[in-house]
Amino acid sequence: MDSRPWRSPPSMTRPIAASSGGLDLLCPVGDGLQLACTVRGAADESPCFVLESGAGGIAAAWDHIANALAGTAKVISYDRAGLGDSLGLPVRQDAEAGAQRLDALLASLRQTRPCILVGHSLGGLLAQYYAATRSGRVAGLALIDPTPAAPSLLAGRRLLGTYRLLLRGLAVLTRLGLRAALPKSATGRTPPPALVQAARRAAGNPQHLRAFAGELAALDATQGQVRAHPLPASMPILILCADHRLDPDGGDSELWRHRLALADDQGGQCLSIAGASHLSLLLEPEHAHQVSQHLRTFATLLAGAARSG
Repeated sequence: MDSRPWRSPPSMTRPIAASSGGLDLLCPVGDGLQLACTVRGAADESPCFVLESGAGGIAAAWDHIANALAGTAKVISYDRAGLGDSLGLPVRQDAEAGAQRLDALLASLRQTRPCILVGHSLGGLLAQYYAATRSGRVAGLALIDPTPAAPSLLAGRRLLGTYRLLLRGLAVLTRLGLRAALPKSATGRTPPPALVQAARRAAGNPQHLRAFAGELAALDATQGQVRAHPLPASMPILILCADHRLDPDGGDSELWRHRLALADDQGGQCLSIAGASHLSLLLEPEHAHQVSQHLRTFATLLAGAARSG
């Protein structure tokens, strides 16, 4: 059980807007930073879902899943420091810095009960670190196509430096008035208007692009922190993956075995969503619906274990 005290909110949390999707807030987390978050659903006795996006991700990408979960639980999605609609550019962007800001965000929202922490892609690494170092605050850990902690398993790692330079260059061009063009759809369909608007704001925001590059630059440090802090044996885990069988050459087989081993070590499950890709797990309604169903089942199992324990 983690004994660290919850931080008091640095100042008042400020509402941005209320919509059918939930309540949009700006929450101060220290160091002049404010995190934009959306709170959905109603608080009850069940654990709250906290959703952690991938590298450069925005909270709006979770809308399909968050809206589905909000029917039975409270759901918090947010833009990490510097990303999306959050204010201020962070100095540090490794896993521990992110964990401290998540502590402050949850304190600002007066969310003191253990949550179900859900992380996609790089957010899976950040969620894994948070659960390992603050286990008393996490009722269960769900990883969606998570980035591996082992550098050798990360596809395209040699291109990260080039990608960081590209993002920083785009940030300079954006300050000069050039907005990055977005594809009509990342998954073959037109995304919901709210996601399109949020993505366009992010793509045209030099702060977002610099923060995105900063997260990639901090990846080595984040992976090292995760490797140095294994999960406690008692941490319940669910891993949901894109369809590893989509790779005809079996290039993902080693990563798949790694995820199976992680789930097995924790006594959890590792499941593949048929036909899903890395992004479609969140953005395609059919795949997001399956992810939501698995998350609700996971929450039900956790609640049953808590009652019987």
